[in-house]
Amino acid sequence: MSVGATIVSQFGEGADSSAFVAIELDETLNLDADGNAKTSFAPGDEVWFWIQHAETLVIDRIEATSGMVANCGTVRRSRTQELTFTGTDSVELSHIPARNPDYAWYGNVGGGLSRNGRSVSVASQTPCTCDVTMPIDVHLYRFVPPALELVEEATYRIVIVAYMEAA
Repeated sequence: MSVGATIVSQFGEGADSSAFVAIELDETLNLDADGNAKTSFAPGDEVWFWIQHAETLVIDRIEATSGMVANCGTVRRSRTQELTFTGTDSVELSHIPARNPDYAWYGNVGGGLSRNGRSVSVASQTPCTCDVTMPIDVHLYRFVPPALELVEEATYRIVIVAYMEAA
């Protein structure tokens, strides 16, 4: 028996579907018995996930084809990403930082570092690489699955839809 769940975003008529949206499982709250982040869940397990989006969007509602989704407010999480600069072109961060990120350089240090939203650039022409650690503010949600009794080899599919509208 298995339960498959998918989380998708749906953009309203006036919403920019090319705007930034990240939907991820919450690795702080989805933990197994050993304290490791879970990526698969048994029937009946609650699932925590979060959404981060561009300021041009708002979350209108979250609905599931089965079960219930609860809004748990805004929380801060952290993300680390490897960046490599090969010239003066900017590099895009994976998420929107809540404040200026911390940079740990390996070898050459990027001179003239600047950030605008998710875009980071260096003024120096020297190739350089770093790890960037950034705090991110996200909207946290808890999915409560329906009560299911599945027979062996049965599957049950659930889709969670985040409806995004223009801000």
